[in-house]
Amino acid sequence: MTQDKKAFTLLELTVVIIIIGILASLGITQYSKSVERSRGAEAYTVLAHIKELAATYYINYGNLTGLTGDYCGIGNISGQTPGLYGTSTVGGQGNGARGCCMPTHYFAYAVNAATAGSRFLAYAYRCNNAPGNARGKPPDVDSATQQWNIYVDADFANNTEIWNKSGLNVATNPY
Repeated sequence: MTQDKKAFTLLELTVVIIIIGILASLGITQYSKSVERSRGAEAYTVLAHIKELAATYYINYGNLTGLTGDYCGIGNISGQTPGLYGTSTVGGQGNGARGCCMPTHYFAYAVNAATAGSRFLAYAYRCNNAPGNARGKPPDVDSATQQWNIYVDADFANNTEIWNKSGLNVATNPY
């Protein structure tokens, strides 16, 4: 008597495992990009809030001269939006070193010290794991290959705003 055994050959199993591996690697890559894109949503939300506070300042004073990140809630104290440079202002003030990330945020924020008149600039810098930098909300990005920034440039007198993003590798920037 002969028995008909129905089973997969080793070659068939190997092909199936290779196909599953390829599909999994593509899925993990897309998932990672999607997760990083959702982290960028934090920056857009916080920058929109900072812009609203700057607009309030502009309405109250008629210009933005003297606006600082402190007025916009940026600082390095618990409960504040994390400031980028020892203080909350880009452009020569503070200690000039990146690394004021907080474990509650993926980004550190700053307003431009040159902000004056009706033009407002605010930045969000992705926290990274460079040596000497304070750590942001995990996971930080690899400082050697990924450094993404998002900024808003608003002119309250002309009622215009430009949102932009930049990075070392713009082609793979997920935001």
